[in-house]
This record gives sequence, structure tokens and C-alpha cells, in this order.
Amino acid sequence: MAVTQRYTPFIKMTAADDQIDGYVDIEYLHLVAKAAIAGDDFEFQDGFGNTIWKEVADGANFSKIHVVKHRVWGFKIVTLDTAGAELYVNNDTYRDWSQRGGKNEKEA
Repeated sequence: MAVTQRYTPFIKMTAADDQIDGYVDIEYLHLVAKAAIAGDDFEFQDGFGNTIWKEVADGANFSKIHVVKHRVWGFKIVTLDTAGAELYVNNDTYRDWSQRGGKNEKEA
């Protein structure tokens, strides 16, 4: 698993099957695939298997941003065809309440 920078404004994910457990408040996703070739597939889902974003690369130096702006339970990379691709999850409002045992500040 290659999830890094978990408790910073961005979570960096770099491998298929990488996942985050618990609630994640996602502002946007930024996919960077410098070695992509046209037709490479990328798919990202929540913890229930609902597709959040599916994209097909149009060539090399592929970079795309997808605005999400909602809370999801779990997040995982399903398909990441390009070796060396990086997905940055903007988790500026991220709170992993399931592991900390508290309530969301908005719910308290």
C-alpha cells in the first residue's frame, strides 16, 4: 500500500487497491500520470463500491482535476493503469472520527 501524507491537506495514493478507511471529506481529486498513454483507465470508488470518478487518459503528461465536495465512507483506487501515476486527494476538512471515537464538529 502506498498511501502517504495521511494527516495533511493532501493524501497521496500511488497504487491500485490503495484505500482509506473511515469518513473522508473530499474537496477534489487531482490525478497526475506523466507516463500515461491514450486509453489508460483510472477508476476511484467509495467504500461501498460506488464510482466517484472514472477517467480515460488522452495521452502522455495526463493531469486532471475532478471536483467532488462531499463526504464519503472509505475511498479506494480500483484501476490505475499507468505505472508511476499519483492521485492526490484534497482532504482539507478530513476527520477520521471512526478511529478517534469522537463526533464530527458539525454533528456535535
